[in-house]
Amino acid sequence: MQIDLLSFILGATFAAALFVLVDRFLPFIGGSKRIRTLKKRIRGLEQSLKKKDAYIHKALEDLKRQHQREAKRD
Repeated sequence: MQIDLLSFILGATFAAALFVLVDRFLPFIGGSKRIRTLKKRIRGLEQSLKKKDAYIHKALEDLKRQHQREAKRD
């Protein structure tokens, strides 16, 4: 009976480890939908952040040009 219990425990442990590995490293086979959704959201947020940074950079350049024009007038 102890050997059967030991094999059950080892089998359950092996199955759990295999499930975690497949879920983590092969998400397209059996991976979680939540991870894919979060990765898509991260990509979208990174793109939004890049656009925002570009707008800020453009606004700063415009302010510098405007300041230089006003300095030339004086």
